[in-house]
Amino acid sequence: MSKLYERYKAIVFAFEDKDISPLNINYSKYLLRVIGKPIINYVIEGLKSIRVSEIYVLTDNKRLSKYLGEFWGEVFEENTILTSRDKLSEAIIELKDMLGKITHILIANGELIVDNSAYKFIIETHTTSGVDGVFLTVPVTDSETYTTVLLEYNLVKDVLLPPESTKSSIAYGGLSILPIDALDYIVEFNDLYLALKKVISKSRIVQAAWNKPWVLIKYPWDILSANKMLLSELKIKRISTNARIAPSAVIEGPVIIEDGAIIDHNAVIKGPAYIGRETLIGMGAFIREHSSIEDNAVIGAYSEIKRSSIQVHANISSWCFIGDSVVGVNASLGPKVVTLNVLPSGIKVSRLHPVRVKGRTLTKLGAIIGTGARIGACTVLYPGAYIDAGKWIKPLSIVEGIIR
Repeated sequence: MSKLYERYKAIVFAFEDKDISPLNINYSKYLLRVIGKPIINYVIEGLKSIRVSEIYVLTDNKRLSKYLGEFWGEVFEENTILTSRDKLSEAIIELKDMLGKITHILIANGELIVDNSAYKFIIETHTTSGVDGVFLTVPVTDSETYTTVLLEYNLVKDVLLPPESTKSSIAYGGLSILPIDALDYIVEFNDLYLALKKVISKSRIVQAAWNKPWVLIKYPWDILSANKMLLSELKIKRISTNARIAPSAVIEGPVIIEDGAIIDHNAVIKGPAYIGRETLIGMGAFIREHSSIEDNAVIGAYSEIKRSSIQVHANISSWCFIGDSVVGVNASLGPKVVTLNVLPSGIKVSRLHPVRVKGRTLTKLGAIIGTGARIGACTVLYPGAYIDAGKWIKPLSIVEGIIR
């Protein structure tokens, strides 16, 4: 790898937000898993793939800060600044002293999931264009939920925040290279996106137009989009020799099965799908396409999981149906819990796109089940139901949908 990349230093913004709730309550948005990896790891691996010289992380979550030091090592323990959003300016002032003398800074959103080639692409765009900075940009349809940009001959002329963002269908892609003065603007406004608006008024910023798969995790169902994006790229079976798979189990299509997973008799896994470490897929269970069963999760006998994310240490009892849902960390579902997953006609949910099923156009969303929630046996969860973190739902309940 050329030393060209090593002259860059990077800052990752990883602040919690309410839009992903209840999945990050008593946890962290950036530690939620997508195909076996915490969300934050996708960004760090992307930055490491281009060998930036230093990576700094700003976060307001102690659990995330501890994880970064434990998983990525002592350097990250030193380079992670724990601060609240309202004290962002103070953190940036501290960070400027740590950065030393540099002319540009690479800034990344901690919730960005994109192929590592995007990081190389934005740096190459910067070095070949001869301008002050670069925004990664992506075409979107639900622009009301993104920060968007206005362009003029490839130059970024304005940054539009919601609700004004609907004036453009080109989103800021969560990755940029900016003149170092941008940090002064963050200090001035105590806000990254307001700083971006000032940057483009003072500097020549071009777009690096990205036309490949990309997800910014904002809402719980964005995890399902990321699952689908990554699993759609899976073309082979990758089954650990340390997994225990019953002779009568059926594994069809591209599937990843990690160390210590147990696939019991007559279970069916229809890929593309992901089965994490130390998971248990019970007798007769059916894991359908674009589902991820994360580490130490349990899927009980004869349960069906369809296009869903089952987070670490979650427990799905026998005879359940979980469709188009996200089940949070340490959540537990009793026997025969059912998620209904077809939204009523006419309801629009940002970043959820209708699908064609047997000639009908349907929008699908199941339940969002928070960290450590407990759902009693034979409960029915209506489409779009939210279960708060730690909540106990008694058996035989009916929970109506609440799209937040």
